[in-house]
Amino acid sequence: MPRPNTPPPEPADHSLRRYLVELFEVVTNADSRFVRSFRALLVRPGELTAAYFSPHRDEYLRPQQILLLCSVFFFLTQPLIGFNGLTSPLEIHLSQTPYSPLVEPWVTAEVARRGGDLEAYRAIFDAAVDAHARSLAFLLVPVFALLVTLVFWRPRRYFLEHLVFATHFIAFLLLLVAPLVLVLSTVARFAYRAGARAEVANLIGDAAGPGVFCAVYLALALRTAYGECGALAMGKAVVLSFGMLGVLTVYRFILFLATFHGL
Repeated sequence: MPRPNTPPPEPADHSLRRYLVELFEVVTNADSRFVRSFRALLVRPGELTAAYFSPHRDEYLRPQQILLLCSVFFFLTQPLIGFNGLTSPLEIHLSQTPYSPLVEPWVTAEVARRGGDLEAYRAIFDAAVDAHARSLAFLLVPVFALLVTLVFWRPRRYFLEHLVFATHFIAFLLLLVAPLVLVLSTVARFAYRAGARAEVANLIGDAAGPGVFCAVYLALALRTAYGECGALAMGKAVVLSFGMLGVLTVYRFILFLATFHGL
């Protein structure tokens, strides 16, 4: 019931148009924290982390909010692009990871226990792994933060600094990695059709392109967030870029265990 002395709501108050207009105003407002935060995330690497530990932290969205929004975007666009970087089907776990020799006997034993139909088990596993990936993607943040801690062993810093930096970097990856892979794979196809060797084209699309992109972004972010000089920032960025492959391996192993024991 409306409160006493409160005017009744107008018909326009219940219209979808009003909701959409307000949403548009929030998103497009040049002074909004939403626009300011994502502009900094995309074009000013490291600024969000530096601002978090400054008096200007309230001018931006919190790291957790940015990560959540980027995660939603990633999992919504992943099926459209056909990129399954975080949702790894059973075949990847069994044959394309360093831990494949370890988990293959487990899967064989589980399939035998269920009646010996690998294809049926594969379908069940692949359907379940997507749901687990959506909830476990946030594990990338603390694992990457531990890697940053190792890189910045001296001088010692608070782990929270590395955790905030990792949150912003993983959010950036979730926001751009799928479109980036789509663009690079398109470039790789054109390179192959133009006469480039298949190995070179695959390198552009699968490894070199994303790796160089991440290294450059990290180098710029380290200079702003940690005050690293150019050469040292680039060296640490290269280490972190290669280390990200290990972070993804740890994540996929945890994802496998969660899915395997959850079936």
